[in-house]
Amino acid sequence: MHAKRWICTAVMALLPLTLPAAAEAKFPNAPVTLIVPYSPGGSTDIIARGLAEPFQKITGQPLVIVNKSGGGSAVGLTEALTYKPDGYTLVLVPSAFAVASKLGMVKFDQTAFDHIANITSEPLCFVVKASSPWKDMRDVVAFAKANPGVVTIGVGGAGTLAHMTALGIEKRGNIKMTVVPFGGNALAKTAMLGGHVSIASMHPSEFVSQMKAKQVRVLGAVTDTRSPDIPDVPTFKEQGIDFAWDDSRWIAAPKGLAADVKAELVAIFKKAAAAQSFKDHTDKMKITIDFRSGAALDKQIGVLFSEMAEIAKEAQK
Repeated sequence: MHAKRWICTAVMALLPLTLPAAAEAKFPNAPVTLIVPYSPGGSTDIIARGLAEPFQKITGQPLVIVNKSGGGSAVGLTEALTYKPDGYTLVLVPSAFAVASKLGMVKFDQTAFDHIANITSEPLCFVVKASSPWKDMRDVVAFAKANPGVVTIGVGGAGTLAHMTALGIEKRGNIKMTVVPFGGNALAKTAMLGGHVSIASMHPSEFVSQMKAKQVRVLGAVTDTRSPDIPDVPTFKEQGIDFAWDDSRWIAAPKGLAADVKAELVAIFKKAAAAQSFKDHTDKMKITIDFRSGAALDKQIGVLFSEMAEIAKEAQK
């Protein structure tokens, strides 16, 4: 009896030691940091903050948003790689990462990260004033071929995804335009509305109010399929220009993430992206929720970097 009592006492004494160890095994058991490689207030930042509420409801842990802007996403992406691959520091990667990599703004490519889940996609669109004589991209191509360099296109900065998109359209459409960089897409839109450039390259969230007011015409979207947010806008491919990519945002971590942690993060962000609060958040901005993981995400990123390698050569000429 004394021996049995001693064993029971010993087991009970060990329980407080073993239970916390078991609890620690569940991921996450501490706040998770999500680095946003842009300043607060932009679409990437707004997407990240929209994920924070459902993330905390799902995991019981806060998703802490940290903005690290600079270098067209280069500063934030580089910062992310200084952390351990334990799942507690993540980065919301923009498609502009491919630009930064292929133009040498960072010294690494997509293989430096474990890619967890694509969250959203936005189509870049070519937009003109409603009074423009061009009804679609076929009109632009015909005019540009007859008048090389006369078509001016405003983009939100040199070396941006919008800039690379314009170069890609030039190459695949076999035309020559004059690319005019501005300090952001909003300034490019203002220049287009003021008649200072022929076209502006923008996201739907940036021109939807002007489109509803019939102040602008959307010539086409640079996507494989039509965006559900602007279903009446044809793709460039539909108009004979074989070029497409999405301006996407996906979650990644420094390379070396444990398989079980990665699987848990995929499951968490799948639930977060499907949450009604996040849907309401993105609907306001005309941003499409586009959840992908695994092989589908790897293919998406591979195609983007392959396409960008070709277009970057044009930018460096």
